[in-house]
Amino acid sequence: KDQILQMYLNEAPYGGATYGVESAAKSYFGKSAKDLNLVESAILAGIQAMEGWAMALIIQTQGSRLPLPQIRK
Repeated sequence: KDQILQMYLNEAPYGGATYGVESAAKSYFGKSAKDLNLVESAILAGIQAMEGWAMALIIQTQGSRLPLPQIRK
């Protein structure tokens, strides 16, 4: 199961020529996937869940770095 999940996350499309969660994190947020916060992770999950090209286009029109709300603890 872990291998299937790892393979899926490394090859899933995230819009344009971006494939894999690590590549998407660097492309959209300029950081490694392990450094994403909850909101950034949810955005990537949403991009992957939707038609990748459509959501990526929406995000790219707003700039490659999205202003994200801070989560209060």
